[in-house]
Order: sequence, then C-alpha cells, then structure tokens
Amino acid sequence: MITLKELYSAMDEGMQDLKSVKQKVSQMSKTEGIFRDQMGALVQILNRDSENKNLSKTVKKLYREHITTFMRELIAISKKVK
Repeated sequence: MITLKELYSAMDEGMQDLKSVKQKVSQMSKTEGIFRDQMGALVQILNRDSENKNLSKTVKKLYREHITTFMRELIAISKKVK
C-alpha cells in the first residue's frame, strides 16, 4: 500500500516535470519568434530581386509547412503532459 508521503512525492515529481516542460516550450516559442523574424527579413531580401521571388515563396512555404506545424504539435503535446 502506498503511503501518503509517497503519493505526495509522486505528485510533486509530476508537477516539477510539468513546470520544466512548460518552461522549455516557452523558451522554444520565443526562439521560434526570433527565427520567424529572421526568416521574414530573408524573404524581404529575396523579394528585392524579381528573379528571386519564387525562392522567397518557397522559403515561406517551407517555413509554414514545417516549423509552424512543429510548434503547433509541440504545444499540443505539452498540454497533454501530466
């Protein structure tokens, strides 16, 4: 039989894990925001030249498909952590 002290200890470990996960997700979100700004600057540079407009569209599309999807899934997973 589990003692009350062991139960509280197990709950405390779970809360520490949840706090750590939320903290890392928050840090990654901030980093992703900086990365998004840099990507936007790159797209603006590529848009200056008419020959590179297709490249800028490709860069935006790849970012949207991969990074944005990853962040959405990461946040969804972090909400499931108990």
